[in-house]
Amino acid sequence: MKYDLFAKAYLTMLDESTQYLSEDILMEDRIDYLKANIGPISTSHDPMATHTSTPDIIDHFAEHADPTRNKVHTQYILGLYKRGIIRQSDAPRVHQALSNFDRYKTLLPQEERSLGARFYPTLQHIEDKISPFIGSAVTKKEKVDQIKAMIEKDNLDIPSHKKVFDNTHSGGNMRVYKLGNDVVGADTAKILYGKFGIVKPTICCHTYGEPKGLDSALPKVNLWSDNRENMMRSYTVHSYPDTNIYAIHKIGEDGKINDVYSFHAASGQMKDEKNFDVSAEFFKKKFPNQQFEKAIEAHPDIIKTGPDKYID
Repeated sequence: MKYDLFAKAYLTMLDESTQYLSEDILMEDRIDYLKANIGPISTSHDPMATHTSTPDIIDHFAEHADPTRNKVHTQYILGLYKRGIIRQSDAPRVHQALSNFDRYKTLLPQEERSLGARFYPTLQHIEDKISPFIGSAVTKKEKVDQIKAMIEKDNLDIPSHKKVFDNTHSGGNMRVYKLGNDVVGADTAKILYGKFGIVKPTICCHTYGEPKGLDSALPKVNLWSDNRENMMRSYTVHSYPDTNIYAIHKIGEDGKINDVYSFHAASGQMKDEKNFDVSAEFFKKKFPNQQFEKAIEAHPDIIKTGPDKYID
């Protein structure tokens, strides 16, 4: 008797299974397989059903409810229908819910990215799970564009990229950000200003000081770059606790970032995006009217050892 119950449960699981056929199976083969193996489908719960034969019902949901090219969700949809959870008229709603699921599932925990009765016994479960993510950036390009927009709108003010000066709302063109002197700050710098930086791709680097403590045997290193590929990639987590790194943005009249400069506080080194030293005369032309001096007044930590060639 126990074996009969187990067999029945197993067959039910197969019938309602969301263990889809392989993604590379052609749509026609997939649909033919379902028609040959899914068994009769009742419409007793759907008095307004347009289609009554099993092949027609399968074709209806494959065409109107499954948004995938190879119809990988059709079996799951049919499981919902066989359990009386959806009707044929719900096809547009199902299509929208599954389209959203496919688009945003990468934002879910790994175990919740596959459709199945465990996490999604009803269509409402899918809609409720995905609803908070609607409109979120998903693809790499979308995420990059989103962060760029945040930077240009001056909304990316976080501990690892902390804004310490901004005079763009009072006639100036300077914003200064202090990078977090830890692993998070280093990674943030790499993402924003590295070789493929989404704010500005740069190759700027600074070499300064001798390693301390446990790293005293190491040679001098580029604090801002990893093999000259990652501007402001700071190796100061343990070896250089006093080497603050700043990103200085030159903001255009359109509100967008025109140029990015790197400033290493302890040495007073200023670099441009191509890793060239920036002269005081050039820098003051880019930021006239003592803007950098005012930035230092607002945040004295920008210069710790006294180099003052960039201020009047």
